[in-house]
Amino acid sequence: VQSALIRLQNPPDCRHAKKLLCHLNYRGCGLGCLMEHTSYCLITALATRRVLVLSEKPWIYSSLIIKQFFAPVSSTCTDFEGPVKKTTEVSPNETARLVEYISDDWRLIA
Repeated sequence: VQSALIRLQNPPDCRHAKKLLCHLNYRGCGLGCLMEHTSYCLITALATRRVLVLSEKPWIYSSLIIKQFFAPVSSTCTDFEGPVKKTTEVSPNETARLVEYISDDWRLIA
């Protein structure tokens, strides 16, 4: 499992890799909720063969950027650029290079 995770999250060409952008700043979402959401994003990224990129927006309850408390999942592919497709469901057949997952369970802080 670890070798598959390392291989999928460190593509040879990051610029052309498919990515999943996940936010960690939902209203009403405490630390446990954020851990669950982050786990869901990682599982979704693996299942859809995408590189997981975590947002750098601060948490609603403080100025902390939750991403800074995690070791990077990828050592080579940690940012994104280009057009983003926002969705509440991520499909393995999705052709968009960058998909932004928006949980329909919580309100995202802009």
